[in-house]
Formats: sequence, structure tokens, C-alpha cells
Amino acid sequence: MKTKTIRLLALVLALVMTLCLFACKDPVKDDPKDEDSKDDPKEDQGTTDTEQTPDPSTDGVFNAKDYDPKKDYQLTKYSELTITDYVTLGKYKNLTLTIQEESITITDELLTNKINSILSEHHPDAKITDRVVAWNDTVIVDYVGKKDGVAFEGGTATNQTIAVEEKNGYIPGFVEGLVGVTPGVATDVPMKFPDDYHAKDLAGQEVVFTFTVHYIVGKPELTDDFVADYTEGEFTTAQAYKENLKAEMEKEAYDAAVRMAFWGKITENAAAKKYPEDAVMYYYSYYYQMYNYYASMYGLTIDVYLMYMGSSIDGLFEACCGVVKEDMVYYAVFAAENYTYTEEQYNRALELYTETNFERLNEITTAAGKEAYTYEEAKEYFNKEEHDLLVLQTLEEIAYNDLIEGYTIVVEPAKDNSQSGSGATGGQ
Repeated sequence: MKTKTIRLLALVLALVMTLCLFACKDPVKDDPKDEDSKDDPKEDQGTTDTEQTPDPSTDGVFNAKDYDPKKDYQLTKYSELTITDYVTLGKYKNLTLTIQEESITITDELLTNKINSILSEHHPDAKITDRVVAWNDTVIVDYVGKKDGVAFEGGTATNQTIAVEEKNGYIPGFVEGLVGVTPGVATDVPMKFPDDYHAKDLAGQEVVFTFTVHYIVGKPELTDDFVADYTEGEFTTAQAYKENLKAEMEKEAYDAAVRMAFWGKITENAAAKKYPEDAVMYYYSYYYQMYNYYASMYGLTIDVYLMYMGSSIDGLFEACCGVVKEDMVYYAVFAAENYTYTEEQYNRALELYTETNFERLNEITTAAGKEAYTYEEAKEYFNKEEHDLLVLQTLEEIAYNDLIEGYTIVVEPAKDNSQSGSGATGGQ
């Protein structure tokens, strides 16, 4: 019943990763030679470093034209490959990473957004259900549009955030129909599509929208009383809590920047010998389907859509090769260092993954009209469907914690306020 749900979740994650690939084409850079590298008798890294020839192209072996949209490509089990046949590690120990200060700076805007997110989820006044919807409210609502009793395409949505105001972008009568609706009560509102509506089968037609308002969005503030209750007395003032929250966010940003630079530099120092075709096509399939869908929404071909994004089919394909190279580098490091994991370490990764993805998984499941998972069912599902990913995350954590101790981390101050942060970069 739920076997395809995770693919939808993966597509959402793929969107974020793909945008990052194009927005940050080269997020990790380092000097061709690292003078701070130290000899390690345990280290057998060959002669490859950043003064290497570019990674081999897949031209002549396979390329974007070999993609088969009818094929269900599967995630490659890198652990089953002789990884040294595919990638050669360069220097990966005792290096220097340079982190841009702006990439780890928590601005007032970021802090405010985080606080608002906490308030929206945990403040008792954040979700109002004890009055009807009024003008200038913002609501979270599900709706289903029906013509002659049959739901029409594009007329159904769940958990939509809608501002109940005059300039709203919806058809006449739509937002007006929300006024007076009681949260939690399904309410039918008849209305008529404009005669010049772009969808010809709906133009001028009378329909009925069924609204189910989950709640009216409140505007709570961070107060001493809320902080004391939310933190169970750990903090008693809003100011103390804000200062601690900012410090936590700064640490998270620093840790994320260091980890990104760490693996990015190791990947850049490595050289791909060849690429497993199914591995590249697995990612390419996700990206291609996603961008082809968005292109169709605008009446464009995928080629034109990618052009507007500053890329191309070949660029998308090469980006997928880059993702596969990083995957292979992970496993090359695991193999070189003979890293293994315990059941306790794997279960810790499974628990964290379930906590992070449980709600999103159920949003997708229930939106598809399926039964929601319990937490334990979700954990069992992730353990089965995402086992290889969880193994990767477990080993990655072990490798990172072991190797990062030998690295030197340098935070480079911003040169001036006009410069925008470029994220983490490799050091010398």
C-alpha cells in the first residue's frame, strides 16, 4: 500500500539537492598542494592529489541520450562494487579547511524565522480553532472542487496556506467562501469560474468547493511565560532563550559548513576512473522527471526550462556524475580505513532519520488517500526501504568523526559587507 511513498519524498529532496548543484557549482575549492598535510604510516593514498587530470567523461560509454524514461532505475549498492575500480582517492587526511564567516553567521532574520517556526508549532495561540474565519486571517485548509459532483483536475489541495484578503490570486468567490467557515467543519461553497478562465472545460462552469479549515494561523509572541513552559524551566526569560537558541544555530551552521567542506575537499582530491551507469541514471531519472514536470506546467520543453535555469541536459547529466562521484568517494574512504558499524550505531541513525522524516512521510501518505503510519511503522518502513542510505549515513558519521580530528579549520572573516557568503570552501 505504501511502497512508492518514499519515491515522492526522494523527489522533494532531489529538488533541493539539484538546485544546490546549479547554484553552487563548485562549493569546495582548495589549493593544488596542501603544505599542512602530514605523513601517516597507515595512509596509502597513492600519488593522486588536486594536481590531477579532470575526471573522465562518460562520452563514448554512456550519456544523457541513453536515459530510458520507462526504466525504473535503482539506487546502486556501492558496497557491492570493487570501489577501487571506479575511483582513486587523493589526499584525505590532515588537511586544512577554510570556512567563510558569512556562511556560519546567524542573522537577526534567520533567528526570527526560527523563533516564529517554534511558536507556530508549539505556542497554544498559534492555531486558532474557537472562532470562524474572518477577513485578513490566514488559514491552513484542505479543499476539493467538484463539478456535477465529480472532483476536477487541479481543484484539490491539502494543507494550503491561504491569506483571506482581497488581492489573493484565486478565482472570484474562492477566498470569500472561506469567510465564516468554522475550523474542523467541512463546508460546501458554490461558485462559478470566470467565462475567460484558461481551462476551457471549467470556463463559466458552476462548481462546489468543499473547504475544511484546519486552523486559523495565530500571531503569538515569544514571552517569558511561554519560554518557561516550553523549556520546562530551563530558561525563564525570552532574552536568555533567544541568546541560547542563536548559539545553538551558530554551532549547527558551523558543523554543517565544516562537514560540507570536509567531504567536498576529499571528493575534489579524488579522481573518478569510470562511472557505474545505473548509479548515474538513478539520479538523472529523478532530476529529469522533476524538471520535465515543471517544464510542462509552463508549456515548455525540458531543454528550454533548463536553459532558463542556466543549465542544459548535458549540464544536468554532468551534475549527476558529480553526485555519483561523491557517493563513490564515501565508500572508497570506508574501504581504505576498514570502517564498520555496530547495531547500536545503525539504530541511532534509524531513529534520527525517522524523527526527521516521519511527519513528511505521513503528509505524502495521507495526501494520497492512504492510511497514516504510526511512528513504529514508519521506522520499520525506513529500515526496509532506506537501509542502504542509513548504512551510508552511519558509516559517514564514523568516518567524519574519526578523520576530522586531524584537520585544521580556519574561519575566514568577511572582507566587507557587500560580499555574499559562498559557503564552505577547501583550504590550503
